[in-house]
Amino acid sequence: MNKWKLKFPHRCTPVMKKIIFFHENCLLIVIFVLTIVLTILMYNLFKINRRIKNLEKTKFEILWTIIPTFIIISLMIPSLELLYFTEESGGVFFEKKIKIVGHQWYWTYKKKSFVKEYDSYIIKRKELNLGEFRKCEVDRPLKFTVNLPTRLLITSADSIHSWAVPELGVKVDAIPGRLNQVILFPLEVGRFFGFCSELCGVNHSFMPIVVEVLNI
Repeated sequence: MNKWKLKFPHRCTPVMKKIIFFHENCLLIVIFVLTIVLTILMYNLFKINRRIKNLEKTKFEILWTIIPTFIIISLMIPSLELLYFTEESGGVFFEKKIKIVGHQWYWTYKKKSFVKEYDSYIIKRKELNLGEFRKCEVDRPLKFTVNLPTRLLITSADSIHSWAVPELGVKVDAIPGRLNQVILFPLEVGRFFGFCSELCGVNHSFMPIVVEVLNI
């Protein structure tokens, strides 16, 4: 594992792939705009016989208005598409559903029409096995089947939590009295780690998330 890596986590869902693709496109546009602006700035700073009046003509004013407008539109359309794709829940057409309830400070997972449920607690440091990660392991991880979409219903029993797994492109707030939902479609088999991403109290850092994607 490269500890100096600056990119996003490994993409394991269609949502995460779209997020990374949108980010890279935005970065190219930002670099392009920054290069042009810096070039014009340096030109006007160091050119001895510069004419400021040329930049105040009507044609330049129109260009300085139209070009940023097209840049904003080119960013707005894919961002709205990504937002819709991220929030698309698929209605009730997914057979597999899991209800996730945040507690202080652990997670409860309910499966099979919410009849079967279990709690997921952090594993203490002295109970870790060789090769396991401190403050990342839980006693009962949440398991999914690869290439099978699952509808997640997320809420909280006390304070506001946030169920987040970066590699899966999921970050949903767990709010008391409200049921948020998201569709998780894992594309790769593996073990993925996440954390509560909302400051929920004194033991906020002791409620990690472990997701296991299996080829069943």
